[in-house]
Amino acid sequence: MVGEIKKNITQARKVGIIVQARMGSTRYPGKVLKEIYKDATLLDIIVDNLKKLDHTIIIATTKKKIDKCIVNLAINHNIDYYCGDENNVLKRFINCSLKFDITNIIRICADNVFIQNQFISQFIDNLTLNYDYMSYKVGNINSILTHWGLFGEYITLSALETVQKKTNNKEYLEHVTNYIYLHPNEFKIKYWDAPKELIRSDVRLTIDNQEDFEICKKIIEYLQKHNLDWSYKNIINYLDMNQNLIEKMRKIILANKKF
Repeated sequence: MVGEIKKNITQARKVGIIVQARMGSTRYPGKVLKEIYKDATLLDIIVDNLKKLDHTIIIATTKKKIDKCIVNLAINHNIDYYCGDENNVLKRFINCSLKFDITNIIRICADNVFIQNQFISQFIDNLTLNYDYMSYKVGNINSILTHWGLFGEYITLSALETVQKKTNNKEYLEHVTNYIYLHPNEFKIKYWDAPKELIRSDVRLTIDNQEDFEICKKIIEYLQKHNLDWSYKNIINYLDMNQNLIEKMRKIILANKKF
């Protein structure tokens, strides 16, 4: 009965998981369709994982010809897609949400192959609290600003429309939620503390370059070989047993200066 009630709430509130993906990454072009495990691409794995949540999934890509292959992937997975503005990602998310009648958005970046569904479920379980924005904190830092690559974020369509009315700043148009968490007094915001195991600065699981890709590939191969689920605990245990990978991550983190 409780499960049915929650399902009815999410349906009434029109929740959608929107995956932001394009081929034209400036740092690592084409990464989202690069095969990372057997014949599965980065985006294949992300979509298959998100399907376990049993909510609407939409891939939001661009109108560029190069991104037609992303549209084809969505079709092959039998999920929806939206093609919008390449640089004005805020507009892309708003128009995508309007097209599919989504009022409550879970935003996922296709850089992050190890997105943790349990963190997304926390957002969905708290819809009735009517927050404009929900995310996690790693220490005192919004998880979206870290290089962990385990987190999505929650945002309402109405909050995005508010941002659109308030600013034409290129940074806020390109980075969908920046305005919201940088102006906390204007929105109703909720953060949860990330698990204590994640309060460390030497692990990087987002994929921005070839080195990131190769490290994540090794992790996936290990988890699959040993029939382990993709929980952050299993990932961290593997990394702590392989300090050479931690050292590689440290160097990449230092080079990117993101944490």
